[in-house]
Amino acid sequence: MAKALMELQVMYLHGNGIKDGGMKTIAAALAGNTNLKVLGLCEEEIGSFGAQVLAAALQANTNLSLLDIRGNKITQDGCREIAFALLRNPGSRLDYLLMDPEYGGIVKGEYQGLLRAFKMQFKLQMSG
Repeated sequence: MAKALMELQVMYLHGNGIKDGGMKTIAAALAGNTNLKVLGLCEEEIGSFGAQVLAAALQANTNLSLLDIRGNKITQDGCREIAFALLRNPGSRLDYLLMDPEYGGIVKGEYQGLLRAFKMQFKLQMSG
């Protein structure tokens, strides 16, 4: 599966239940992918471990411009891991990060402050 992912430019997964275990395969492909621009991982039951492996991949990826992780079980710590990974990647081209406002008990509007605290320079889209 990882080899096939290397050719894609857009991939939206929705409700496939990939969970944290499946994130390892996707993250491995994402870390070295030079083609993927848009990645949607909506309602995939991704939790804390999945957020950690996603964060590690985002730290290396320089081509992704949109990431949609709405409808998962990512906690505040998972959100923080993702934000720090993006901060540590000066070559990141991520312009849009779509996430739920309730991650980790954070209410709508607080994510913008969290990302500003990490000096992020991308647009944050909220559902709900």
